Amino acid sequence: MGAQPSSNPQERRQYIRLGFRMNATYHVVDSDDQRRTLTRNLSGGGVRFATHAQVPSGTELVVEVKFPDRPQPVRFTSEVVWSEQWSDDEGGERHWETGVRITDISKDDHAYLQQYAALNTPPP
Repeated sequence: MGAQPSSNPQERRQYIRLGFRMNATYHVVDSDDQRRTLTRNLSGGGVRFATHAQVPSGTELVVEVKFPDRPQPVRFTSEVVWSEQWSDDEGGERHWETGVRITDISKDDHAYLQQYAALNTPPP
């Protein structure tokens, strides 16, 4: 069962986007400097997650997202679309968040991501 595009005319996303926090890792393509992170949201087309610093738009990252019901992570290559600094309301501590677009993913991993989103979407 695949994810369906949103029927909301204000929502232009092609895939269902879920606000789940999942453990993940990322690194720049051709780099061994792997970092741990938490996703803020994810879909079949991209992911938003915390980063240790700003990541320039266009940077290629390899991302692995760990799902609780799957032994191996979903792995994909992505391109950074945006990277912004934000602060939490309480302590004012500043963090970076980065949004990536999936550019290369196996057919099985992509199908799993779409199925997970479809099965975990809250009812309207």
